[in-house]
Amino acid sequence: MNLQVGWSNVAKIFAKNLPSPLEIERAIDLIEEEISRTKAVLEPGAQVHAKQASIRQIAATAGLDVPHQTQLSANAVENLFTRMTMAAYGNSAPGDADHSAEFFAALMNLRELMHHLGIDPAVIDLQE
Repeated sequence: MNLQVGWSNVAKIFAKNLPSPLEIERAIDLIEEEISRTKAVLEPGAQVHAKQASIRQIAATAGLDVPHQTQLSANAVENLFTRMTMAAYGNSAPGDADHSAEFFAALMNLRELMHHLGIDPAVIDLQE
């Protein structure tokens, strides 16, 4: 599956590192439109394998002990997304608002893929 919207395109929507609630909604719409455009259908239990540093950062921020834990569950991604959304509304835990626009964009892409395509877990490949 090849999506034409990547984290760098999504990050361009954000006026600053911490996106506004409206920017979050615009980014979700953009990602969902692209997922819908591809008409992707995955087998039940499909996994995504990721080796990008941004995914390792997401995993660590979600509480995984990378490299000892290498499976990032959809629930962990959803919980982290909720925390980041709360930060956009001004209700952040220490450190949650300190990430780059690219971090938020990568998290949103991963979350939407996992959510809409039933991917669980994301497997973190440690070799780049």
